[in-house]
Amino acid sequence: MNNEIFHDGELTVQRKLGVERQASRLKRMVAPAISPQIVPFIETQALIFVGSTDATGQPWSSALYGEPGFLQVPESTELVIDQEMIKSPKGDMFFANIETNPEVGFLFIHPESRTRFRVNGYVTRLGRKIKVRVGESYGNCPNYIQAGNLVIDNTFDANRGTVFQGSALDDRGLEMISRSNTFYVSSRNTDGRTDTSHRGGNDGFVSVTPEGNLMIPDYPGNNLFNTLGNIHQYPRTGLLFMDHDNGTVLQLAGEARVLYDSDSKKQLTITGGTGVFWIFRPIKWIRTEGHFNGTWNFHSYSPFNPKVE
Repeated sequence: MNNEIFHDGELTVQRKLGVERQASRLKRMVAPAISPQIVPFIETQALIFVGSTDATGQPWSSALYGEPGFLQVPESTELVIDQEMIKSPKGDMFFANIETNPEVGFLFIHPESRTRFRVNGYVTRLGRKIKVRVGESYGNCPNYIQAGNLVIDNTFDANRGTVFQGSALDDRGLEMISRSNTFYVSSRNTDGRTDTSHRGGNDGFVSVTPEGNLMIPDYPGNNLFNTLGNIHQYPRTGLLFMDHDNGTVLQLAGEARVLYDSDSKKQLTITGGTGVFWIFRPIKWIRTEGHFNGTWNFHSYSPFNPKVE
């Protein structure tokens, strides 16, 4: 494989942070198909995260869940979503977005075993069964995943949930973000290739500035910089926060930018030594109360989480 694995935005961030060589050694982990070993893991997921882009070019991050098996891998280069087996709200942005933009990015994560896997591709068929052609797939390290399991009641009618929308974050949204230890981010590059990733840390690792922006530390990782590379090329980004206690999901749409070279002792501690943050400016939010009904059984924080100061 060659540098076409990485687009210009990813390469720019890798160069800026001096990790081109390390990233190049990991190119082989990105494959154009799903390996047979990972298929059972994907097909048994009852909750997945997916990124899509609306008609204005704004990425959104969504949580889809349903009966195990609602997503199948009939062949190594194809995913199939059975809409009749999905129990999450049918009014989610994802379903409207793929009508106008086929590019999607999936994240499959199993917090109990701290396993995660990403698949990016594009929708080739709509209908009861949504078909997705795989463009690239790869695993991620277990760092910053809080161990536990979420048991969702699929008899719950999520389509009766209450939906609120706005621009500036309200008190409920700020409260969700300020105590969160996990969120999901969907981004894309200028060619439309879409990606969904996970960010985790100790409670309160995401802070809110006086201007209402989110300040997010970028911890040490695999040095591929898929998300930051996308932000470099295409700042519009979508985030998703979940409140496991009451089944609320908060989706944020906005713009992000990366801050490099934060070298004070406090900033280095907060970022786990990278000195890198990114700022997210919310432009629109959608909060669904009653998105799901479930029980989160927390086991432990990731031992890799830097301290929150």
